[in-house]
Amino acid sequence: MWIEHPSDEFYRKYGGGSGFGLYYILKEMKPGTDPLGPDNILTMFTALPTGLTISGQSRFRGQCRSPISGAIGDSQSEDFFSCATQVFLVLMEL
Repeated sequence: MWIEHPSDEFYRKYGGGSGFGLYYILKEMKPGTDPLGPDNILTMFTALPTGLTISGQSRFRGQCRSPISGAIGDSQSEDFFSCATQVFLVLMEL
């Protein structure tokens, strides 16, 4: 486990939860990783505007390599969990 403090440029370049998740999956996971193997990585992010009073912007995202297609899957949730969580990034090896 580690803590990173990305630069402002990182936030401008990757723009949000899905972009952040893809960045870390591509950075940390080896090509050809078995989706059901222990080297698959699960990322979970909140969106940048989460917690603001903007309708539809408090989202929570999860990404990992899909066992069905082998591609990177992205799932999004919009609810109070996103606002209540203090988690910005979680990387997990499955």
